[in-house]
Amino acid sequence: MTNDPAAWVCPNCRASTLTRFCGVCGERPLPPRDLSVRGVTAKVFIALTSIDAQLIRTLRMLFTRPGLLTFT
Repeated sequence: MTNDPAAWVCPNCRASTLTRFCGVCGERPLPPRDLSVRGVTAKVFIALTSIDAQLIRTLRMLFTRPGLLTFT
């Protein structure tokens, strides 16, 4: 018994495939929950709140020791 999905058409390149990922572009089929309002809201929330640690350190230095940013 395999877990391969049924045939689907890639939303990116319109290629028909039987595997879990498109062989042409690497896209995966979108699960129905990703297309719901809740799914889209969750993706937007994650994109807006995932902040890189480097950005946090830079902002902290900008407010505490702005002159050191030019030397690091």
